[in-house]
Amino acid sequence: MTTGVPHQMETTSAPTTSAPGFDFRTTTVADRWAETVSRFGDRAALVDTPDTRTFAEVDREARALADRIAAAVPAGSDAPVVTLVDQDGDGVTALVGVLLSGRVLVQLDVQLPAARLRAICDVVRPALAVTAEAHAALAAELGLRSVAVRPTGDALPHPRPPALTPRADGVVAVVFTSGSTGRSKGVCYRGPQILKDAANSGRGFGLAPGDVVAQVLPLSFAAGLISAFSALLNGAALLCHDPRTDGVRELPLRMVRNRVTTLLCTPHLLRSLLAELPAKRPLPHLRTVATCGEPIYHDDCVSAFEHLPLPARLYNWTGSSEVGVLSMHEVLRTDDNLVVPAGGVYDGLEVRVVGPDGEPVEPGELGEMHVRSEYMSGGYWEAEELNREKFGTDPDGTPVFRSGDLARLTDGLLTLHGRMDAGVKIRGYLVDPSEIEAALRSAPGVRECVVTATHSPGGPTRLVAYVAQDPGHRTSSRAALRLHLRTVLPSYMVPSAIELLPALPRNERGKVDRAQLPAPSRERVEPTAPQTRWEMVLADIWAQILGLESLGVNEDFTDLGGDSLTAQAMAAEVTTRTGAAVRPSDLVAAPTIREFVALLEARTPTLPHHPDLFVLADRGTDRTPVFCFAGGGALALTFQPLARHLTDRSVYAFQSHGLERRAVPDWSVEAAATRALELLRVVQPTGPYVLLGHSFGGLVALEVAAALAAAGETVELLGLLDTYFPGQDPAGFTASSPTPVRSPSAWARRRAVLEGVLPERIPAPSTWPRHLRARLAGVVPFGEENFAAFFDHAKIISKRYAPAHFGGRHLLVLAEGNPNGAAVWEPYLTGAGRVTSLDCEHSSLLREPHARSVADVVAHELRESGR
Repeated sequence: MTTGVPHQMETTSAPTTSAPGFDFRTTTVADRWAETVSRFGDRAALVDTPDTRTFAEVDREARALADRIAAAVPAGSDAPVVTLVDQDGDGVTALVGVLLSGRVLVQLDVQLPAARLRAICDVVRPALAVTAEAHAALAAELGLRSVAVRPTGDALPHPRPPALTPRADGVVAVVFTSGSTGRSKGVCYRGPQILKDAANSGRGFGLAPGDVVAQVLPLSFAAGLISAFSALLNGAALLCHDPRTDGVRELPLRMVRNRVTTLLCTPHLLRSLLAELPAKRPLPHLRTVATCGEPIYHDDCVSAFEHLPLPARLYNWTGSSEVGVLSMHEVLRTDDNLVVPAGGVYDGLEVRVVGPDGEPVEPGELGEMHVRSEYMSGGYWEAEELNREKFGTDPDGTPVFRSGDLARLTDGLLTLHGRMDAGVKIRGYLVDPSEIEAALRSAPGVRECVVTATHSPGGPTRLVAYVAQDPGHRTSSRAALRLHLRTVLPSYMVPSAIELLPALPRNERGKVDRAQLPAPSRERVEPTAPQTRWEMVLADIWAQILGLESLGVNEDFTDLGGDSLTAQAMAAEVTTRTGAAVRPSDLVAAPTIREFVALLEARTPTLPHHPDLFVLADRGTDRTPVFCFAGGGALALTFQPLARHLTDRSVYAFQSHGLERRAVPDWSVEAAATRALELLRVVQPTGPYVLLGHSFGGLVALEVAAALAAAGETVELLGLLDTYFPGQDPAGFTASSPTPVRSPSAWARRRAVLEGVLPERIPAPSTWPRHLRARLAGVVPFGEENFAAFFDHAKIISKRYAPAHFGGRHLLVLAEGNPNGAAVWEPYLTGAGRVTSLDCEHSSLLREPHARSVADVVAHELRESGR
């Protein structure tokens, strides 16, 4: 299927503001720059730099630099000139100066390792480097002759050299790709391609004098180069900001202060920027946001619209290094596409979607995207074989680029579906990983994901999904994500392994770095179907409780998404339906159905346990064991994911007295610590000790540590895992103990009045049922609300606790939303310590993938101490 260009642009909405137009077919980059300077010389070209500069000032400095370049390059050489500059005013001056000199520009990314920069220089063999003062030493390390962007001292003026004749092939810049699909390639940018991109983007986004574009895409990237020229050649100003060195936290303030109207960025950077803004706080001057470089999804758009003023527009801006900007699609606030289309193709380009035979496919069918245009790349720098593979010409001589991208055209709308070489055969079916990624992104709380295929020698091809979740949400288990996928995808498209990561690794260009994705830590076991009557009964109960269609008798309860609440519900259901007396903590010894059935039949767990203390891992090593203290209303079982990652030592865990067996609970942190200390001394009579406590359990661990230290024992490490200072409510209180919402009644209205006049020391009437339940915790069984009763019980006694003092080595791990930093603990934790923050919410800290991160931090501290 083929699409013509003018028709495509008619289907795409564009701002009504008109930019100073120019015809990219009849001018040059230098001529367009001169025209812009002539018309808007007194307007700002760079804002919020140490010295804000007008177009005339940038032009004057760039032309002086062009003269110095021409004087420094050996006569007769047409070799490229590289730049080693930062993303600031001097960086933009260097870019313009090299182009005005007539030399081929190669912008080296100073964030890259020197070895990578040397490899690029080996390819282009530059004649000269233009450097900022801070990078002059790097130029020398690379063996490059250099001139300064801004010379110091009384530099003698050079006589103006003769103008350099432009290259016959029209190449004005070489941009090196990230090499994510192989070795980095140098893409040749021709003047017509730069002008085409600047003209089309200027018209599409309505760029004009008075606009300010946030230059957040690095100038050494193709998209960064296009962003800069789209602004400058249309008379708009640039606000330079490199998120890799400057971070994102200050960017919203800079954008507001400088009245930024246009933001061109990657979806990943947009997510990071929006995360810094208060809920629904708009960026008041922003009129246009466009994302590029990777797919943008529906939830990204919803989040963006929360922070955009109503007149603002959001675009999916699509292209490649070889083609430049290809298309633009405006996203409407009412759209609900999981994957946003690439949209309408820009002027000067034609797209064909072809099948394996090279012939156009029918409308709506998938095929490879070919781009036909006189205004695109001149190919790859000194890579003839690759050029023959990717570039060709039509019979009329028009260049054609074979993109390798899967695409479809429907009613003039272009949609991309990933790389052709990314498709894999699973059980005989051709699977597009991008379709699975889109389905995963639709799962609640999934922030970003990528799906890859692994091949084991002699084995089948398997799909692996890597998922990073929103830190503001409770993390979903692998099983919950698989269940979601099963509702929207056929079974052969559901990945056999799902890896939960805090964040996806990214390369210097902000794209997902697939080479850095970890190997699957544990291949999903092939489920074994229930065979015996007991296995069938248990499988039915577990599937019902966990919300799964089915599960195997060899699958782990916690891997399937089980936690304290579901364990309690499971135990209650098993007791009700079978009459067998089981406890949630039985899952410690018997985490699979097969093991649980054996436990029911023998009633002798495979590991010894106590009602309050459980062995999570008995590894029989001589390494110092780890004792864990669960939060209020949480089972010792919650530490099992952590225990799996502490592979070189035994792990024990305490839970509240009376949580599972009826007993009077401890009514102070000190009493809970005394009880735990007696059990701990039985297991490990002498030190050194390692203690970890999550939430309320951290207070108990602190009290135990202080008591051990007072007895002359060594506490090698005390870890407080998102423990709130006494009196603070931990995050997730309402989620852990939900209160039903009922319509207001007469009593509710009287209660509201009463709460307004009661003294502060008397609990509000609305909390009286919970206070009563907390005071009866352990004595009166509350069924499924038992954990909530102990949670409230822990909350009450933590408020009464005066923290003990501990002078040994300590570790503070803080989750998202914890109001306490190291300062509040300093009077009590007086020894050497470390503070680390994890991007997750309170109750997810011990769930994957964050349990691995916690284990890594703990293991590091233990290595530092030699334990």
